[in-house]
Amino acid sequence: MPISGNKLSTFLLLLTLSLCSSQLIAANDAGEEESDKPDEQAIIEQIERASLPSRYEQRQLQLQQQYPEQYIQLDSETTKASALFIAAERAEPLGTVLLIPAPGQSADDTENISQLRNLVTTMGWNSLSLELPEANFAALRIEGKSLVHLENAQETAPEQAEPDEDLNKVPQETSEQEQANTPPPLDEDETTASQDEQVFYTLAASINFLHNKNNGKLIIMAQREAAYWLLEFIQNTPTISPDAIVLITPQQPAQAKHSLAQLLPKLEIPIQDYFFNHNSEQLALGAQRLSQAKRMQLKHYQQVVLQEPVQLRRNKLIQTRIKGWLHHYQTTVESKAK
Repeated sequence: MPISGNKLSTFLLLLTLSLCSSQLIAANDAGEEESDKPDEQAIIEQIERASLPSRYEQRQLQLQQQYPEQYIQLDSETTKASALFIAAERAEPLGTVLLIPAPGQSADDTENISQLRNLVTTMGWNSLSLELPEANFAALRIEGKSLVHLENAQETAPEQAEPDEDLNKVPQETSEQEQANTPPPLDEDETTASQDEQVFYTLAASINFLHNKNNGKLIIMAQREAAYWLLEFIQNTPTISPDAIVLITPQQPAQAKHSLAQLLPKLEIPIQDYFFNHNSEQLALGAQRLSQAKRMQLKHYQQVVLQEPVQLRRNKLIQTRIKGWLHHYQTTVESKAK
């Protein structure tokens, strides 16, 4: 049956309206889907990459995992310092030997520190071995553009968990002695401390820790560049007066402001200075220290120049010499106490 002209026109009109309506709906749906998608460029610009721990922080974590019973956290003004403590194998310890490895070395370093910290405990002394911060010990951060950002997103600070109580931490209350041992605070416009300030705060925290424990006599043994930092710390902190000082192959750091000879303290205490004669520069610096000690009339300063061409035997030699000196020292102390 043929379709009339009016019906055909109506049919075509309805078909056209239907097609237009379908296209509008499809375009609207597509627009909504597009608006729901986050801006990929904005996403790439916001997420901050997490900072990586420094070598110093990695060693702290390693010490805590390896020696959980010996590990001690010393809270200083600028950073959380680490130390390893071993009690003396004696009912009444003679005192404490504070061992200070060079920056970059571990509190259990195989170059003399590990052996000495265990040796002195068998001789009746507590041992506290430090971990000094390095020149650039701040956490390494990967620089780059952020990864995530959603527009109009509200930034919320993560909740900070309350720290667990740690019986090994230094008490927060500070006595007059602790305040005297602590270096002056940083200026408000300083955001980070220099290495000498970081080291000084770490040394002060260790001295205050031992002061709180009231462990009697204090012998400080410092190795390599740590010998320099120790002498400068004593010079800048007159209230610190150990009972004896042992310098193990002392060296000056690259940024040293003074020579080791200039930093020799004018204290009436034994100062043992051990180094090897295989290096002409070290021999010259040792001669300067000896001359300075004579000018200052340091009667208890003793320099021991060791000779051992074989590197592997040097540590054993220096440990044997220190053991002999410590035995003589404690014999003298015990005889005076009688």
